Amino acid sequence: MKTLIRKTIIAVIGLAIAAAILYFAGKALVTDVRVPWDAIFNTAVVAGCLYAIYRNGRTALLCATALKNGPRTAYATVDEYRETEHHASSDDDDDDDDGTVVSVSTQYRFRLDNGSTVVFDTLPTEAMNDPVLRQAARRHGTHVIMTWYERPQTWQSLELDPLTASQDTMPQRSGAMQRRTADAETLVARQKSRFRPLTYATVVAVAVIIIGSLALYGSLSPFGIQGVIKDSMMGLAPLGIAAWILVHMAVKGRLLRQVGASEDIDEPSMRKILSHNRGFHLYGFGIPLLAGVIMAFSGLTGLAVGPRTVPAQYESVEMRTEYDDHGSNDYADFSFTTQDGHTLTVTCDWSDKDAAERIIGEPGRPILLTYWPGGGIDVLDHVEPDPARQ
Repeated sequence: MKTLIRKTIIAVIGLAIAAAILYFAGKALVTDVRVPWDAIFNTAVVAGCLYAIYRNGRTALLCATALKNGPRTAYATVDEYRETEHHASSDDDDDDDDGTVVSVSTQYRFRLDNGSTVVFDTLPTEAMNDPVLRQAARRHGTHVIMTWYERPQTWQSLELDPLTASQDTMPQRSGAMQRRTADAETLVARQKSRFRPLTYATVVAVAVIIIGSLALYGSLSPFGIQGVIKDSMMGLAPLGIAAWILVHMAVKGRLLRQVGASEDIDEPSMRKILSHNRGFHLYGFGIPLLAGVIMAFSGLTGLAVGPRTVPAQYESVEMRTEYDDHGSNDYADFSFTTQDGHTLTVTCDWSDKDAAERIIGEPGRPILLTYWPGGGIDVLDHVEPDPARQ
């Protein structure tokens, strides 16, 4: 039951986060598309949010239904236990069979009294921590009493059938085989209580990063360095998640090392487990890092280049309307003529036009214009009179 409740809570939190991001991304898609990349990124974010809402909503509904219906209890026998080793390719022909073992997956097949079968990838935490029950659940023909939720398929408990269980019938296993079994099983499944705080911390960290980014986006000014940061806010959330993945990798690696020491896992096997942990996290780190850099490219470029001040003369402001499948977006293009005769255009949303005009002043006067270039969109910072020309 605890597992289902935890899944329900995580799904509801995921629904709330996805709905919040969908609202802001959808709003940005309709009203805040400045360059084609904006439309592409916002559309991708909206699609991702819709998928997240579907997955989390389905999970929450299934868990709530399972909690309402309650678990099922049945007598069963162990039909098959299978371990599958996953190797890293070590030669040019991509033959995985002769590479080093990077992970081991397990499968437990139980045959119920009515003839149907139930398959699990792991055992309940209590069974994983009980060596006798764990070994018995891997031997064909062992009689057990299983209690589980059918959809989503989640363990409640597993115990030996007291009418058929006997210590005398259980084969003794050598220390080497026990050590291999300890290596084969995922350490997280055996010591869920140690890793659970890290899972909760991850959910909280991701929620804080996303909600904090959205809140900061709404509070920033569209001008100056705040405007540059605001242009990069949609990418800062993925970058924050990427940073947290690195923290998660380091903390989980330390926990795996501690659990491996308590499980008496040999050093070569421990190195494989830690290597797999690093590889898994680095793959996960690369995806949000790439997405964040692309989405925040305009703002990051502006921050890297820094503000630029040029002598100029304010000429005029024009409304520019961009159309897409969802409607139109209006922008204010302020035109300036620099001393060398070039035209410089600073853009802001049409809703911010009046605020920008108060900063720029009247057309025709010589000024020192300070703006932030970068990413194809120049952000207005401030304007000062040019004493050399006045």
